[in-house]
Amino acid sequence: MKTPPALLAWLSIPLAGAGGYFARLNTLPPSSSAAPASHRPPALSTVRTAAAQQASALIPGWTTRLEKATVADLPGLYAEILALPTYTEREQTLRLLCARWAELDPAGGLAFLTSADKKDVGDTPRSCLLKEWALLDVDAAFASVQALGAETPSMLEEIGPDLLREAPETFWLWFKKARVPLPTGESTAWTRLAGAHFEEMNALALEMLDAWTTETVTGKKKTSYSVKPQSLFRTLGAALAGKDPAGALVWAAAMPYEARSAALGGALGALATSHPQLALEALATRNKELANPSEKETGDIREAFTLACETMVKQDPVAGLAWMRAHAGEFKDMPVEISRNFSKVLSAGLDTGSLTVEAAFAQVTRATDVSSESKKDILATMWKGLAPERLTVAASWLKGQPAGGDRSIALVRVLQAWDKSDSTAARAFASGLNDPTVERDFYLLLATRAGFGPTATVVARTAGVLEGIPPTYRADLAAEMIQSRYGRGTGRSTDPFAAPGFGEDQVPHGFEGPTLASPLHDLPPSASTTQAVETVSNLWARTDPHSALDWAATLTDAGTRKAATGSAIEGWAGEDAWGASQWITRQPAGETRDTAASHLASALSTEEPDSAWVWAASIADPATRLEAQSAVLTNWQTTAPDQARAALEALAPTLPPASHQQLRDSLEKKPAAK
Repeated sequence: MKTPPALLAWLSIPLAGAGGYFARLNTLPPSSSAAPASHRPPALSTVRTAAAQQASALIPGWTTRLEKATVADLPGLYAEILALPTYTEREQTLRLLCARWAELDPAGGLAFLTSADKKDVGDTPRSCLLKEWALLDVDAAFASVQALGAETPSMLEEIGPDLLREAPETFWLWFKKARVPLPTGESTAWTRLAGAHFEEMNALALEMLDAWTTETVTGKKKTSYSVKPQSLFRTLGAALAGKDPAGALVWAAAMPYEARSAALGGALGALATSHPQLALEALATRNKELANPSEKETGDIREAFTLACETMVKQDPVAGLAWMRAHAGEFKDMPVEISRNFSKVLSAGLDTGSLTVEAAFAQVTRATDVSSESKKDILATMWKGLAPERLTVAASWLKGQPAGGDRSIALVRVLQAWDKSDSTAARAFASGLNDPTVERDFYLLLATRAGFGPTATVVARTAGVLEGIPPTYRADLAAEMIQSRYGRGTGRSTDPFAAPGFGEDQVPHGFEGPTLASPLHDLPPSASTTQAVETVSNLWARTDPHSALDWAATLTDAGTRKAATGSAIEGWAGEDAWGASQWITRQPAGETRDTAASHLASALSTEEPDSAWVWAASIADPATRLEAQSAVLTNWQTTAPDQARAALEALAPTLPPASHQQLRDSLEKKPAAK
């Protein structure tokens, strides 16, 4: 075969070190290690068989070329395949090449691929060739894998899944030798194999368990591939349960202790959907008889229990729930909360329409054997995953029930689930309820979607949630959301809202002032509004003080504007007191300047009380000035009482008697107990 010039560079990679392969061609017949003719497909070549399982415009041309290729052609074709432009093209054509190599000279192909450069391709070519070889001759392919030494375990794991997918019976021959890979998850192919070869697979699983147990006890490997075959017992249990439900339970109970839970879990998992009551009765009996409680703590058993409950209620919701209640005591040791399962089975009944909203609600609210906390949990979770039309029906029915209690809990959660699929409809419905408690709690739940943490993403989500909340509730919810995520961040020692993740003198990374300030603009004045704007303006001012103060100045309510301005000054002073003071000196006399000077004095009073005293004295409004001076003296007397007293006495001649007495009282205050 003539090689195109453009491929010469590629050829130098796979052909390097492969001279021995071509030398071998002179001494061995091309098909000396190929599979016996009786093992090959009678009508189609292995290349065409591999091609039939793939869909690609490239396949027909390569199929024709490879069917005609000789052993001597294959290394060059390998290099040509590596030069194909996309991974998909290389992967599909490589499989055809490996099929041809397995047909003509698998041992020679393996030697060539082992010596070829594996850069950019790894072991994919070798595993592909060995898989194709195994499809023709399991014994020869397995012997070749065993000869790989340290690479054997990983290669066995890599070949098995493809064999299982393409030829399950061939895989079974392979698995009996390799004993890997074990089943993972739910596999129809594995279950069918277990059903077809139950006795043989059961014996093999017990042998593998014995090898694993011996290794665990003695520390010595009995075989090269001893692993705990739990998933094999699980698969066997599922397969037998499909043929003989009662027999599967008897078989599982007879398994060795180390495999019993896995075997029972597999059987119960299958019975949970076909014979749910039998599965639950078996679990109840097992709970009573088990001497070792730890056997109950398996994921298989938990999943089977939950699935059986759901299936029973889907078949007959009322009867199923009645059965569960009657037998709840028999499952008290199961590591699954009964309330969680009630919630799931109720949800399943609502989803299929076999259970009405009224019936599901009554099952919870009228239950006498469920705690009040469990009832709340069920009412909160039973609506998850329902379709919008089901949620619409649920919300409409609940709206017509008496307000308060269980109805409110359920309605809030229905609205929350509905909002995920159709927020416009859910919020319109909420606004028409004429039930402020339900509506507020609904929007508060929505706030949790924003997440927590001072990142730009969370800030944007928080702002987005707040924008969608009606102004009537936005102030309260904004205060709760912002406090829980960021704390007030004002640097005041009395701050009860310090948020984890950053201290009072730090700005949370990613804090976006403009983003979070937008939904707070012009909210109705309230304590919650003040709390929210103080937090935002304070943190914003630490990185962009001028923008924070400009925003504060746009707030229409005087009290809110004053709070935002003062908090921004404190935030700025915490980062740059000199810059804050210069801004204040440029402000005209009036409320804004007095507010700013008061908060600057407060920010400086601990570290620079003498400067704080000067700023407090500069305030024009007498009441604001007296309040600021009193606050400065209170802090000052804890660190330098003599200086504080001297500063007051120096000012005394200019003070009205009442003001002087008030400031003297500030000096007499004892520091707060810590």
